[in-house]
Amino acid sequence: MEQRHSIVERAVGAVRVALLGVALGVVGVSSHAATITVNGTSDAVNASDGVCTLREALVAANGNVASGGVAGECVAGEAAPTVD
Repeated sequence: MEQRHSIVERAVGAVRVALLGVALGVVGVSSHAATITVNGTSDAVNASDGVCTLREALVAANGNVASGGVAGECVAGEAAPTVD
């Protein structure tokens, strides 16, 4: 179980680094863009646990819908993102 937890943490870290690289390469990003912060390492989807998992963040970003109504859940993605 410890090894799986470590693998998930490395995967989340790699995604964060990749997203940072993409964000730094984009010119003219709107100041109103949604920032979705992953704060959990599980692969669960639970709208009431107050955790934003990577899976929930991807769904929130692609569907422009928050992952739940509890504090700590993923915010909704941006409906009309701007990429220059």
